[in-house]
Amino acid sequence: MTKLIWAELKRYLISPYYIVTVFILFFLNSIRSTGWIPILSNLFFWGEQFMYNNSILAVLLPIIITTYFFEDFLKHTFHTRFILGYNKSQIFIAETISCGFGSGLLVSIGSMIYIIKRTFYNEELIFPLISILINTVIFMTSIACIAIIICSFSLILKKNLISPIILVCFTVFMIQHGTEDISLLTFSESTLAIQDENETDEGKDLIANNLRVNSKVRNRLNAHVMLSPFAQCNYSAYLNIERPEDKPNLSLLFKKNPYHLDFLLSNIIISILTIIIGANIFKHQNI
Repeated sequence: MTKLIWAELKRYLISPYYIVTVFILFFLNSIRSTGWIPILSNLFFWGEQFMYNNSILAVLLPIIITTYFFEDFLKHTFHTRFILGYNKSQIFIAETISCGFGSGLLVSIGSMIYIIKRTFYNEELIFPLISILINTVIFMTSIACIAIIICSFSLILKKNLISPIILVCFTVFMIQHGTEDISLLTFSESTLAIQDENETDEGKDLIANNLRVNSKVRNRLNAHVMLSPFAQCNYSAYLNIERPEDKPNLSLLFKKNPYHLDFLLSNIIISILTIIIGANIFKHQNI
């Protein structure tokens, strides 16, 4: 089983779809600007800032993963695994784990590019290296969890030509669904930090909105973000303006910890459950 996972991981990492995604990520992290793409009412961040490209990466995953498996189904790659003695459940587990780990590595590549670029231009890092490392690991699990979900759907849907469209729309919808909650939890908090003594009407409105978000509502919003790796991908961009004193209000669990370990815990549990449920469905299907 370990050999199969390692073999599938290597095959995924050297696939042209993965390599193209790395180049896209390199480009987005290397340009000397930052911005966002409005999709419906949601903002998908991109650019050179730390963790700014996770939402774009999440939308790319359905395209590269479904295309990757579509080619496997056409070439009957899975039948060679049967010949080697592996069953459907083992193949499903190996594919989802390798896709999840490989996709999570894309986040670490983005962080490496961020550090190298800042060092090259003699610019100060926004966070200490240890913070960059821990946040990278946390949001690696967010992307890995999304990849496992997408991979599971791709394997179950098989060589369906509309799978990429369905899964891209699903991903955009899930990210979109968490936008308002993230805005209430983070945008109002961070904007308060840069308002000049609340002199503007916008600043006063933001304060009013912030006061209306009581603790009970905050817990509900935090639960939504914690349980949605899709929402976390957009949340990662807010790390650049998140204040330490606001952290207790921005987490459902581990409020006193400076890092969002609740995301890490939730993503691991969701990934395991997705693999278990998906493997049970996949083993009853015809390939």
